Amino acid sequence: MKKLVFFIAIICSISILIASCSKDEETQTDAEKAEAAEAAAIAAIGLSGTWKGTCGSASSDNSSYGVQSLVFSGTSFSSDWSLYSDSECSTKISSSIDAYKLDLGDAYTLADGNTAHKGVVTLVSSLVTLYTSSYVNTFNSVSYCGKEWVVNTAIDIAGLTCGGTEQDSAGVKTYISYYINGTSLQFGSSSADNVTSVSSTEYTKQ
Repeated sequence: MKKLVFFIAIICSISILIASCSKDEETQTDAEKAEAAEAAAIAAIGLSGTWKGTCGSASSDNSSYGVQSLVFSGTSFSSDWSLYSDSECSTKISSSIDAYKLDLGDAYTLADGNTAHKGVVTLVSSLVTLYTSSYVNTFNSVSYCGKEWVVNTAIDIAGLTCGGTEQDSAGVKTYISYYINGTSLQFGSSSADNVTSVSSTEYTKQ
């Protein structure tokens, strides 16, 4: 009789444990489903992929050139501003990549009658990488961001003060708008929820 009670107690304990695990799995599954649905909605409007701007001068003396790329993958979004030493943008000297979590917003009509979309991006990290020793020496000479810089090593500067300017911290939200016309993307952003236009700058789908 004692053995029977003992085995019943074990079975009940296992049942409770399985039920508890099942609830956790259901909760996780719901979260994953919501994430998948958001990613599918982003893909459905054609936003997923890499969109690249044109190579252009990034300094008054034309000593450096820059290209911005926007990358959308699922609910992740990153903005990559890379500097180059040549006008062909082939020799990279630095990159600044801001990574975000993207939440899709509503569609709305631009002033010209075209349909654009809104969204909110939440900052995850701001990674800066230097690719030349001269850049590293310059950054270290002024203790830029209070960090010790090393060639080819990314440093997250989110929330730090760099060159007298406080950088956005992880968790800061930015409101965006975007308009897709075939393989062309126009983008707008604001720190307030009032963005209703996009920039004239165009990014091309890669």
